[in-house]
Parts: sequence; C-alpha cells; structure tokens
Amino acid sequence: MHAFFLRWSRRGLPERLAGRLRGRLRVLTGRSELPTAGCVDSQTVQAAETVDTTTCGYDAGKKLKGQKRHVVVDPLAAVCVMVTAACGAATTCAA
Repeated sequence: MHAFFLRWSRRGLPERLAGRLRGRLRVLTGRSELPTAGCVDSQTVQAAETVDTTTCGYDAGKKLKGQKRHVVVDPLAAVCVMVTAACGAATTCAA
C-alpha cells in the first residue's frame, strides 16, 4: 500500500484529488469552485524524540523545540497545510 502512495505522491495525485473534491463540495453548497478568501493559523507542537533534528527548530516565542503547522482554510475545508521547523524552515507542503 505504501508503494502505491509513494508512486501517486510523486505524480501529485493526492493533491489533485483533494483539490477536485474540495471544488465539488464548494459547488454542491452553492459556492464558486475556487475559494476567494481564507484564514491562516499556525501552531507550534513539541517534536517526539524520534523526529529527525533537521526538521525541528526552536520557537523562541513559545520556548519550545519542535515543528510548526500552518493551515489555510476557507469556510468549508482546509485549502493548504504546511509543516515547518518551529524556527521557520519549510519541510513539507500538501495542498
């Protein structure tokens, strides 16, 4: 199963599928397919001992070593999720 996911991820299939489903949900609720506005929020979470140190950072404001997750949402669903080191270095992005 993981091999399928890796193969699909290299081709961008999960992101395209999520985008199409989000568009259909918006149309079914009487909205335009593409969102025109969104709300951004972030949260610092402490990293487990097993997390690679190259993907962790230090959030001086929260005095916490770990990762920060950023989420952009419209009124119906998440539009984008991005995980960075707590100090701000980008590590992954999924739309």
